[in-house]
Amino acid sequence: MSTVSSSAIALRQTFRPAVWLKRLFLAVFLLVVVAIVWFATTQLFAARELSRFTDDLSRRGIPIDNVSLANALAKKTHPEGSEMLSDILKLSYWGGSLASVESLPIVGAEFVDSPTTDQSIMRWKEWPIDAVPEQIVSDYLKEMEPMFDLLEQLDKMPMPVRLDLEIDGINTLLKPVQDARNVMRVLSLEARYAIFKKDKPRALRAIKSMVTLINAFDSRSFLVSEFSLIAFRGFLLSIVQESMTFEFWNEDEVTRLRKIVEEQRARAFPWRETLEFDRAMALASLNSNYGYGFSSMMVDAMPKLPSAKLKLMKFYDQLIEAHALPLEQKRRKIEEIERSQVSLVQVIDGYALIASLLMPSTYSMEEVIVRTEDHARLASLACSIRQFQIAKSRWPVNLEELTTIGVSSESLSTVERGRFGYGVEDGKAWLWSYDFRDARGKVSATRPTDQPTDYMYQLTIMFE
Repeated sequence: MSTVSSSAIALRQTFRPAVWLKRLFLAVFLLVVVAIVWFATTQLFAARELSRFTDDLSRRGIPIDNVSLANALAKKTHPEGSEMLSDILKLSYWGGSLASVESLPIVGAEFVDSPTTDQSIMRWKEWPIDAVPEQIVSDYLKEMEPMFDLLEQLDKMPMPVRLDLEIDGINTLLKPVQDARNVMRVLSLEARYAIFKKDKPRALRAIKSMVTLINAFDSRSFLVSEFSLIAFRGFLLSIVQESMTFEFWNEDEVTRLRKIVEEQRARAFPWRETLEFDRAMALASLNSNYGYGFSSMMVDAMPKLPSAKLKLMKFYDQLIEAHALPLEQKRRKIEEIERSQVSLVQVIDGYALIASLLMPSTYSMEEVIVRTEDHARLASLACSIRQFQIAKSRWPVNLEELTTIGVSSESLSTVERGRFGYGVEDGKAWLWSYDFRDARGKVSATRPTDQPTDYMYQLTIMFE
């Protein structure tokens, strides 16, 4: 009887809540200890692998921090023209005292209320006095002559030119690159006004200065700088292709301009160099606690664990390898890489947060590069059509005829949106592309007649 009673008591004690709570607490405690040990071990191994990774980059001369970034940039650039370039950037804002500077064509594009942002001067038969009196434009450009003179001197300097930058990870201020956009706008206005006034030497000087400015910033370094250069080339290509729409240049001049376009087109986007610089800026920011601004505060607040840093470094390596692939394979690979960055596992060590702030979206950037190539091909075709017309005293019947003057068959089509459109009607030649705003649009089989006022998007060129 006592044995039964003892067993019953023991059984009741076994199922007492306090006993089970102790056991549960012990189990949870052990799990936490195991998790902490596992997490600490993975971070230790990740730290060692990260150290090997960065040491290998350093041995190969690839930047990994602010110091090596500054050194790498110094090796790529030349100091001789630095002061001159700085003066040019400052002078680009000269003339702000003119009350009408905000409404100046192209230059005024940075102002929201500009009435002439997207208009092309070369499409105007007479100067639009009601919009901007010609004298105001003439006075403004005359005031900018010191800048034009300095650009001619800068062309004699070794390229690219060293910029006055304070390297500080993702906080590196690329103000010179931003200021250069204003220089390109002034040059664009100068070129268009010179062509409007039938002043060839002046127009050629402006176009040459645009090339000089592009070469000055062509350091193949920062991702932001490279995409600014794409915009600069857009200014240049637009000037050249528009100037071919009427009889202005002689055959030698057209050949020279076509060569300029082809030289710009031949330059491949430096994905490896720019991604290596971008990776170094990201790592420098993750290793620093002295940043400023919203982005820096976000980075400083992150759990910057070795495993997260290592994943980010490997992500950049994957991107670099992917950008060496042909276009379609590249896109598929980049999509696959970017999808792999979003998962529950990436949240544990804070990598998801790091990636969301520091990871570049190269897929959309690749689209911009393709569109720029199409723009360059169109500008080159515009030169070739005018070159053919001068040499043969007639328009080419079709684009295939341009191959007789050295145009490649590849250049007759866009990268992936079909063949450029071309036709001759009533003694005029027409060349057209696709609407850049349509992500899936193709080149129309027939000439578009609903040409929007913003010529930068629906590129239809009429040759007279």
